[in-house]
Amino acid sequence: MATTMTTQLAARMMSSQLPDLEFTTSAAQLTVALYDPNGDTRFLEVTLCPTSGAVTLREVRDVVEQRMRAMVEARMNMRVLWKEPDAGSWTSQGVAVHYCDKDVSYPLTWLDTHFLSTLDWKPLPPDGVSETLYFYERVQGADVTPSMTVSYRGSDGTVEHLTIAASEPLTSTDAVLSVTWTLATVNERVAAVVEGEFTVLAVTLRVGERTMQYYRVEPEPNASFLFLNCFNVPEWAWLTCSTVTKSKDERKVGFVGRRRVLYNPSREVSHEVQTSALPMEHARWIDQLFTSGSVWLADGTPVVITEGECAVSDDNGALNSVKFTWLRNDGRGSLTVTARAARIFTEEFTYQFT
Repeated sequence: MATTMTTQLAARMMSSQLPDLEFTTSAAQLTVALYDPNGDTRFLEVTLCPTSGAVTLREVRDVVEQRMRAMVEARMNMRVLWKEPDAGSWTSQGVAVHYCDKDVSYPLTWLDTHFLSTLDWKPLPPDGVSETLYFYERVQGADVTPSMTVSYRGSDGTVEHLTIAASEPLTSTDAVLSVTWTLATVNERVAAVVEGEFTVLAVTLRVGERTMQYYRVEPEPNASFLFLNCFNVPEWAWLTCSTVTKSKDERKVGFVGRRRVLYNPSREVSHEVQTSALPMEHARWIDQLFTSGSVWLADGTPVVITEGECAVSDDNGALNSVKFTWLRNDGRGSLTVTARAARIFTEEFTYQFT
């Protein structure tokens, strides 16, 4: 008996590109599994019954993205395994999956020319906050030494530019890499070569063909959120906004010995955020913050965004704005369903009462 996977998988794919897996087989049953080398785990294994010699494993993308979110992986060397009942070994095909829950045109070209963010520019980070950019270089041994160009205004009012190079050259491995910097470090490097007062206006970070630009904006951001973006890597959202804190108290009333007693008190503190006017690109990007399953404050406190509203318009006369509400996470995890015990519901059903 022969089994063939008719679905064509490229060597590298975005998770949003993963199709349903179709097989042709002459066997009565076919076992299909998805394997993650990280942890040596088959995170999905199902036995399928073909119809007219064909069978399809559906919703592969959802299963793979769920696995990668749980493991906080931006890239996985997944293998598709399949085996007939009488076969002693698995047949397999590998694919390098890059997490991306949005459709991207020409994904491999995009990975070579972009950091793992849908933005090309951001506000300058606040003092004391480390900014990390993630990227993937699929050519091993390529030069991925970061370079930084700083634009600053000197004490005489003129704008100057300074190029800061890394102290050591870096070469890539076949993995997701990162570059971390802080505004305090940039100020120190500029102060080492500039006399007098200065103000950093913009920072441009480059790695190969990738470019990310940071600008000083007025008024400066006054709220920071760290979240897992559409590439499953951490990203900062710096917002200029107004925040209104609201408290909601609930308690129940009962009677004990003819006396009214208040019990089961609870308090919910929510924070309603209204941003200032946003560029169109940022207004669309911030939707990733609303839909992310992992969001934190700058101090590391996990939060839950309960409501989000985007007022986005292509009209030049309309201002884009975002309004959302967040709560501090109370630490309750998601429900984990375990396998039923082997002794439950194993007896054959009989309609006769015994």
